Amino acid sequence: MADHYAFIRKAVLIMSLLSIAAGLTSCGKRKAVKIEDFTSITISESGSRGFTDEYELLRTEDGARLTLYSGSWKYKDGADREEYVRFRVEGGEDFYKELLELLKTYKVGNWNGFTGSNPKGVLDGKQFTMSGTVNGETRIYATGSNNFPKQYRDFLKALDGLNQ
Repeated sequence: MADHYAFIRKAVLIMSLLSIAAGLTSCGKRKAVKIEDFTSITISESGSRGFTDEYELLRTEDGARLTLYSGSWKYKDGADREEYVRFRVEGGEDFYKELLELLKTYKVGNWNGFTGSNPKGVLDGKQFTMSGTVNGETRIYATGSNNFPKQYRDFLKALDGLNQ
């Protein structure tokens, strides 16, 4: 029972910190960014039961890498995120260009500054956070609770489709 309460306290603390971070970074303004290149982008989606799906897009020396981590590593002391890899796709310059084209097609740069408040009456569901570095050193950030930017789900489906 004590473990259950510790888990709930951790989840509440994490969600509180995410909300504070969203407020500090967005300052109430959305500023679309036209993504011309990227260094790293992470999109993390967590459910009320402590399960997280985290997509990580990384520019590598030779191209790019896309990884989907899936599980509850954030809530397990000493857990290694690498043990929760669902899939990883690595490729050269053509793969980097493919990821970049998806970022443009789904207008992920327009998500910058998005703060999607939880809809009234919704008590359970999913929260997301996106953070990254694009166009050299430009930081992007978005967050939401049961409220997502346009084309969010379509973009994640497109990333999943690269796992062929």
